[in-house]
Amino acid sequence: MALVRSHVRWHLTPAMFVALALSGCTADDGESIAMLSGDPVIFVADTEFGYLTGISGTISYDHRTGCLLLQSPSRNGVVWPREVTALVTADGRRGVEHPEFGSLVEGDSVLLRGVAVSADAAGDSDVGDARQVYDECGLEEPRSSVIRIAEVLDVN
Repeated sequence: MALVRSHVRWHLTPAMFVALALSGCTADDGESIAMLSGDPVIFVADTEFGYLTGISGTISYDHRTGCLLLQSPSRNGVVWPREVTALVTADGRRGVEHPEFGSLVEGDSVLLRGVAVSADAAGDSDVGDARQVYDECGLEEPRSSVIRIAEVLDVN
């Protein structure tokens, strides 16, 4: 019996990639997004998805909405891990206090591990209701995403 080897070439469009990535995501019961009002406004949740990717960008602050965002390259909403707290530094920069990395403030470059939730999937219960982040932060669809952070990997 001969073994036949087949060569198949796959081409995924960005839409197919997002659909495939989100179809493999399963969230736990503590994954609902909570908005912590203040200055800055931050969103927190437990993010434990099966599919996570590396995401890099620069933390920014939107003075109009009060939201902490991630510039990567478009403006993206951020859902931080539950253990962070909002912070304003002595020089007026907004950010979060992370138990392992300390202060993460606007202007810092970060490497994160998480999942990007598109506007189309923002109300999907498998990725949590990210619609509130789009609405509160005035994100420009469809270029923007909501980044659900599972962990911070590095800060520069």
